[in-house]
Amino acid sequence: GRPSPVSSSSPSAVLGEAEAKDELRRHGLAILDSTFVATVEAVREQAAAMTFPIVVKGIAQGVAHKTERGLVSLDVRSAHGAEVAARTMQERNPDLVFDGYTLERQLDGGIETVIGVRVDAQFGPMLMFGLGGTLVELFREVAFTACPCTAERARELISRTRAAPLLAG
Repeated sequence: GRPSPVSSSSPSAVLGEAEAKDELRRHGLAILDSTFVATVEAVREQAAAMTFPIVVKGIAQGVAHKTERGLVSLDVRSAHGAEVAARTMQERNPDLVFDGYTLERQLDGGIETVIGVRVDAQFGPMLMFGLGGTLVELFREVAFTACPCTAERARELISRTRAAPLLAG
């Protein structure tokens, strides 16, 4: 099974990666398939059934920015490599409680973006957008707009970020 989501009735609720992807799929967005496994041993077994290269991500309680904690391993090219990556994540982070790991096919090229929604105490639901992957952690530059968001406001939101010229290019 997957880790339990935080109750969405709480204003400070945070959906886990798997739950967030499921929600986006329900709304018609194409999301890269990922497989959740609970143990390091299961990482090796699942990876053996996949086409390489893959990405292994450690899912740990209370960690939103995985890269900062070394919880993302890119360009994994074997089942043994996937197991080593997962084990290394645990060894480097003995203070974390791991729910498990996600494995997904690695895509090359393209532009990574991040999108999120949070409920602001003053303004209500807010949509966030910016460059994704390691760039969101490097630049810490995102833009917000109120929900619901029209297509016109979404374009304006994107235009306020460093992602805009990359996406237009």
